[in-house]
Amino acid sequence: MPTNYNETRSWIAPRNYKHSPTEIAKHFCVKNGQVYWKNQNLCNTRVLYKPAGSLTKSGYISISFKGAIYSAHAIAWVLYYNTWPQKGLYIDHINGIKTDNSQENLREVNTSENAINRKSLSIHNKSGVPGVYFSPELNKWRVQLIHKGICISGGSHSTFEEAAFIRRQLEMEYHLIKFRA
Repeated sequence: MPTNYNETRSWIAPRNYKHSPTEIAKHFCVKNGQVYWKNQNLCNTRVLYKPAGSLTKSGYISISFKGAIYSAHAIAWVLYYNTWPQKGLYIDHINGIKTDNSQENLREVNTSENAINRKSLSIHNKSGVPGVYFSPELNKWRVQLIHKGICISGGSHSTFEEAAFIRRQLEMEYHLIKFRA
């Protein structure tokens, strides 16, 4: 088990891809946001030009290839850009549909940009709006936004509605607009 933050990050999101983009392109193609096999294996368990992979419990498509397991969106990224995602960045599904791997729906984002697009809130969130919480000491609603590792204060507000509005303004100002409802 990892002992420090950096080890934890690499343990959670490894970027040690075993296959080159060229090798991936020899075996897969992408069409209409789906990754397909281009050739059969010796056991004929792959059906040519049928969607590759299987749906995971988390809703993503996972593809097993020559001893490695890849997400379909990572393979799609390789097929679109002929390179693996940059280390430290994530591939975000802009529309929130985890199985839509079309080029216009995928983008590289950092951790905070990826978190802003989550469908679910942190288990610690009590207000229902990310970055908005009630401060009993001040008897006011506080607003904060963490962007690129920096905590940006949106101030203290008398009403929840005003705090939620300010949070939304901060998201727009820092181009972290939520794409999901």
